Parts: sequence; structure tokens; C-alpha cells
Amino acid sequence: MTIGAGGTRFPDGHIDWIEAAAIIVAYTIAKAFLVFPERMVRDGITAGWTIPIFSALVSILWLYPLVLLLESHPGKNLVEITGLVAGRTAAILFGMIYGIYILGIGATVSREIASALNVVVLPLTPTTALMIIGLIVSLYIAYQGVEVLGRLCAIHAVGTIAVMVLLSLMSSRSWDARQFFPLLGPGAGRLGAAYIVRQSIYGEVLGLGIVGAYLRNPREETGKAARWSLGASAFALTLTALTVGMVFPYPALVRVAVPFLRISRYIFIGRFLQRLDALFVVVWLGVGVMKTAVGHYLGAVTLATTFNLKTYKPLIAPIAVVSFAAGRLIPDYSTAIILDFDILRTYGTILVAGWPISIYILSRFTRPEKEGGGQ
Repeated sequence: MTIGAGGTRFPDGHIDWIEAAAIIVAYTIAKAFLVFPERMVRDGITAGWTIPIFSALVSILWLYPLVLLLESHPGKNLVEITGLVAGRTAAILFGMIYGIYILGIGATVSREIASALNVVVLPLTPTTALMIIGLIVSLYIAYQGVEVLGRLCAIHAVGTIAVMVLLSLMSSRSWDARQFFPLLGPGAGRLGAAYIVRQSIYGEVLGLGIVGAYLRNPREETGKAARWSLGASAFALTLTALTVGMVFPYPALVRVAVPFLRISRYIFIGRFLQRLDALFVVVWLGVGVMKTAVGHYLGAVTLATTFNLKTYKPLIAPIAVVSFAAGRLIPDYSTAIILDFDILRTYGTILVAGWPISIYILSRFTRPEKEGGGQ
């Protein structure tokens, strides 16, 4: 058996494919609790629920080369592999861009979560206070390393998806399948373009290129981690869009900022079992904290590898502070959504898809440098 052991750079323990997949799932599905369903409806109208499905299929085109790269370089993350295949300059370039991409996701999502909580749940609590609390907890988790992070994410991801399924089933009395007609929404052309552009909703799956270096048996487990991380994420996001689309008519949904929370308030079981939105808020907070913690960890490991440092942990706090400061600079909730979905994710697709594909193609035509030569 080939032991990844975190590569030769950061001996941070080992995780199995379930924990690796859970880290990616926890990092990906947080958007389902925010404005994600509304954005899918804006792009696909009545067919918005199909976007997570077909965008996931499109994402396989870059996820498969990523898996092949990780399997052929056991114990190396994508930045290290880039250095071995394309040289030190390429590794620095891609590593810095990906680090900025991670920081951007962390800043916009933390702002979205804090603003949404402030508006719909805790109107008297300052947004800054909510962001600071989340920052402290996520920092503590990120400092524990990949093993603790993997175990926490495994518990968290399973619990979160279970709650999503439960809330979806409990809202079935409000479902109306007629909301899905016309089936092609804005038309086949615009819908097909949305499938390609919105593969950006799976941009967090590229994080497998970092945590994949810590797999116990990279050659056998990388493919499993990739399939389950993408599959579970697609299931959760599709379920969210499908449920919301059957409850709210299209004209109303585009004006609902946090539709899944609104659905939880519609559920009434009995006199002594009401206000399920309280359960939703607990899950919501957990989702936000875990996503932020994973982002801090991935950003620190990425930049430490990029700049050839001996350890990544001193970078966690600075990355968290920069992400927090950037989130505070975003003036409002609407701006955060625009920066996230319309700018960062849309143009970030070039990085997410182009990086593993270009390095894989280059690896087929070049002879990799000896270990350490590219880094």
C-alpha cells in the first residue's frame, strides 16, 4: 500500500477517502442554505433545478484529470504536482491565484451568512459580531489539522444532508410539480450555457487537489473521494433547488433571499412541534463555520506549498483575518451575492477547469522533474 502521509512537505496525518470526500462536501454545500436556489432560478427559470445535475456532469471533464494527477503523484498536492510538471513559476502562479480564489469565497460567503442571519433571525445582533464568532470557532477547527477536520466534516456532512432530506420531505404538502413547466425554462440554448457556466458551483471540489495528498492510499482512494464528493454535493444542491422550485412559483422565488429557511417556517406538524426554523438555524451556523474552517485550512496549505514554507499553520490566522477584513469591506448582502456568483465563480471557472486539465495535458508530453526540483 502506498502511504500519502501528507506528502513530504507537511506530515499532518492521514485520512481515508470518506473523510476527504466529507471535507469537500462540507465546503461545497453551504451555498444551498443561502441564495443559491434563487440564482439557479434566475439562470434556468422553471428548469433551474436541472442546473446542479448537468453542471456536475460537465465538472467531470476537469475532475477526472485531477484524479489522474493525484493518483500518479501519491502524497503530492496539486501545487506540488504543478511544480514537478510545469516548473516553479507555474506552481507559484497557479498557487497564488487559487489562494486568492479561496480567500474570495471565504469573504463573500461569510458576509452572506452573517447578513442573512442578521436580517431573518437575529436582527438586533451586529453583523460584525456574528462574523467574529464564526471566525474564532473556524480558526480553532482549522488549527487542529486535516485528521480532526476530516472527522468533524464526516459527522457534519452526513447530519446536514440528513436535515436537508428531512426538511424537503416534510415540505411535501406544499409541492406543486406544475412549477416546472415549461420544462426547458429559458430555452435549450440559454439552459445549455448555464450548465457550462454554473459548473462554478462545484468550484470547491478543486480542494480535493489539496486534501488528496493526505489519503492513506492515494492510488485506490482518490477516485472514490472524487466520485462521492461530487455526487453528494450534486445530490444536496439538486435537492435544494428541486424542493424550493416546487414550493415557490418562479416570480416569487427570485425575491426570496433565503428560500430554504422560509420553507422550514411553512412546516407545521402539531401544536407542540413548531418553529422548525430553529433547527435550521443551528444547522446553518454549523455549515457556515465548517465551510470557513475548511477554507482557512485549504488556503494556508496552498500558500505554504506555493512559497515553499516548512509549515502551514502560521498562515491560518493571517488568512482568516484577511478574509474577515475583505468580508467587512463588502457593503451589503446584494453586493456579496454579485461578487460571489456573478464575478468570482463565473470567472473562477477558468481556474477550476483550466488548472487540472492543462497540467494533465502537459504531463502527458513532458518528463516530470525529479522530486523537489519543481518546488
